[in-house]
Amino acid sequence: MHAFVITGGSRESRLVWITSCLKQWNVGAYDQVAVVSEDPTIGIAAVRELTRRLILKPFQGDTVVGLIADADRLTVPAQHALLKVLEEPPIHARLIVEIQNPSVLLPTLISRCQLVDLGLVTQYGQEELNECLRVLVQLQQGAIGQRFVLIDEICKTRQDALAWTDLALAATRQAVLDHCLTGKSAGSQTLLLRRLLAARGELSANVNPRLVLDHVFLS
Repeated sequence: MHAFVITGGSRESRLVWITSCLKQWNVGAYDQVAVVSEDPTIGIAAVRELTRRLILKPFQGDTVVGLIADADRLTVPAQHALLKVLEEPPIHARLIVEIQNPSVLLPTLISRCQLVDLGLVTQYGQEELNECLRVLVQLQQGAIGQRFVLIDEICKTRQDALAWTDLALAATRQAVLDHCLTGKSAGSQTLLLRRLLAARGELSANVNPRLVLDHVFLS
């Protein structure tokens, strides 16, 4: 089962991403199963109903997609019930969890999903993002000496390191989004995204920028 946690950006941009995915995957209206709850929270009963529907074969195509919007409302028991679905997924099902703040979700739940953080990528041009992705590949796959040189160039000042990390986050988010829309695995990009997010926090906390990026790309 392909499962995605979509966060970042505005709620509108997240819903646009979901609509694009459904169109890309050619999922008909009858095979889109949304969790509905009139309560302030989304409880275990709603998740069990979603599970019951995901087990059934698709009506129109090859895929059934479960949709959980405003997943901040999921109770802890409901998240545990959802985790069981992810551990034993129906082969024809996908799941999209839309949420503003993914930190409220269980870490074990997030670990079984592809994290798609839309962030704010509109401030960068596509050529700038593509060049950053090229550098990121060198930082992950290049020889150790080459990585040291690149990190030295990035870390001339703390502000340079912060600005480059923001650009790298935007480029990596775009790469994750592109992979998800085409149905490809974005595992390595998702891991890099998490490391860059942690690095951004450390840089803001005045940790030595060279040590921060050494940890991301040399550990």
